[in-house]
Amino acid sequence: MYAAPVTIQGAKALSFAPYTRSRKNEQDMMRSVVSRVEWAGRARAMISLRVMVAAALLLALMIAVSIATVLPGEPVHADTTFTVDRSDDPDLTATPTADDCTAATANDCSLRGAINAANNNPGADTIDFTIPSTDCNATNWVCTISPSSELPAIIQPATIDGYTQGDATATTDDDATENDILVARDGTNAKLLIELSGANAGSVSGLTINAPNVLVRGLVINRFGGSGIFISGDGAGAVIGGNFIGTDPSGTQSLGNGTGVTAFGGGADTIGGREAAAHNLISGNFHGLTIASNTGNTIQGNLIGTDKDGKNNLGNFVEGIGIGGTSNNIIGSAAGDNDFDSNLIAFNGDEGIRITGGTGNRILNNRIHSNGKLGINLVGGKEDINGVTRNDGKTKDRDTGANNLQNFPGISSASTEGTTTTIKGTLRSSPRKTFIIQLFSSSQKDLSGFGEGQEFMGERRVKTDRDGRGSFTFKTGAITGAFVTATATKLDPTTLLPKDTSEFSAAKRVT
Repeated sequence: MYAAPVTIQGAKALSFAPYTRSRKNEQDMMRSVVSRVEWAGRARAMISLRVMVAAALLLALMIAVSIATVLPGEPVHADTTFTVDRSDDPDLTATPTADDCTAATANDCSLRGAINAANNNPGADTIDFTIPSTDCNATNWVCTISPSSELPAIIQPATIDGYTQGDATATTDDDATENDILVARDGTNAKLLIELSGANAGSVSGLTINAPNVLVRGLVINRFGGSGIFISGDGAGAVIGGNFIGTDPSGTQSLGNGTGVTAFGGGADTIGGREAAAHNLISGNFHGLTIASNTGNTIQGNLIGTDKDGKNNLGNFVEGIGIGGTSNNIIGSAAGDNDFDSNLIAFNGDEGIRITGGTGNRILNNRIHSNGKLGINLVGGKEDINGVTRNDGKTKDRDTGANNLQNFPGISSASTEGTTTTIKGTLRSSPRKTFIIQLFSSSQKDLSGFGEGQEFMGERRVKTDRDGRGSFTFKTGAITGAFVTATATKLDPTTLLPKDTSEFSAAKRVT
C-alpha cells in the first residue's frame, strides 16, 4: 500500500515508508477491543487501550512529519528510484541485458528501461536523470532522448522528474532549474535539460499515462505525431507541471506535437498550477490542450501559444484549449479571486478556448488575446459567421449547450474623466441569480467586433432581478483608447462556486 496524495502549501516533496493502518482500521480495532473488554475485564481493556493510543499517536506523528514536506498538487510517492543514465534507446529484444535499470551499473538504464522497471515494481516510484554530459549537447547541456518507437505506457503511479538532470555533478551550470517568475503572463525562465523527441518514433505519443497519481515535470516534449502527453483511462489525478510541450528547449522555436496534452478519461488532472515552478509552456502544436470524456480538471498558470517570454507568437495551429463532453473544469482561477492562477492564451490559429460540450466550466482571471478567432467560443445556439452565439434574452437564458450557452454581458458605456475610466453595463440572464462579471481591456478588438481579454482589470458581482436583469458599474485608472470587454459566470446557488462562463461581450472603445 502507499499513502494517498496530501498537499501542504510551499513545501518540498519527500518520500516516506508506506503504512497500512488507516484511521478507519484503528476505529474498528477500538470497537473490537471494547467488545472483548466486556468479557475479559476492565484491567485488560485499559492495557489494550493504552497500547492502541500510543500506536495511534506514533502513527499520527509519522504521518504529520511526512506530509509536511509535500508540494501543492504533487502525489506522494515511495522512495524506489530508477535513474536514467543513458540517452539512447536500446533494442530490448535483441539485447535484453543492455538496459537493466535494476543493476547498479553506469550507463545501463534508458528511459524506456526505467518506465518498464517502474511498471514492474509494485507501488509508486520515481524516475530521475543523471545522463553524462558526453551524451548531451556540449553548448547548452541539453540531453535529447529520441525513442525509436512508442514508449511503454505508464501503468503504475510514478514521478518523472527532468529537473534532477545535472544534480549529480559538482558544478551547477549544467543543472536544470525551475521557473521562478510568479505570474504566467510574464513568462517562464525554467532551464530544461531533458528533451524527449519524437523525431524517430512515428505517429505515436510521447508519454502515455494510464495510472493514477502520475507526476511529469521538467521535460521538453516535441515532434510526436500523437500527443506530447496522453492521459487515458486510469490516469486520474495526473499532475503535468513545469514542461515545455511543442517547443525546442529554449522555448523560442516551434517543434510541435499533434496535440500538446490530451486528457481523455481519468479526470481531476492538473495541468500547470499556481506555483511558479508548475507553469507549462504549451505552444507550437497542432492542437494545444484537449480535454474530453472526463471531469474536474484544473488548468492554471500556463503559457499557451506564446514563446517562453509570453510575448512572441508560437501559436498552436488550431485552438489553444479545446473542451468537449466534459464538465466542471477550471481554466484560471477556481473562484475568480487569484491572479496567480491565470493562464496566458494567445496567438493560437483559431479560438483561444473552444468548448463544444459539457457544463460548469469556469474561465476566470485569464489573459486571452491575439487568437485567430474568438477568445472564448461556446459552440451551439444561433451563431453568426464569426461563431458568436446570440444571447437568449427573451427566454431568460434557458437555452442549453456548452456551458448552458450562458449569456454574455452588454457594455453600454466606457468613458474617461480625469484619471478614472468608468464602465457601465447590463447582464440579461437567469432571474434572481448571482453572477461574477469580469472586466478586461485590450489594445484592439477582434474582427468579429467581440473582444478578447488581454488584461484582466477586476470583477463585480451582480444579482439579477425577477426579469433576469442586473446592472454593473466598474471604475479603473484611465485607459482611454483601449477596448473593454466582459464575461459573465454564474454562481451555483447551493455551493456558491462559479460555473458556466460566457463568451466575451462585444468590445467597447473607451472614449
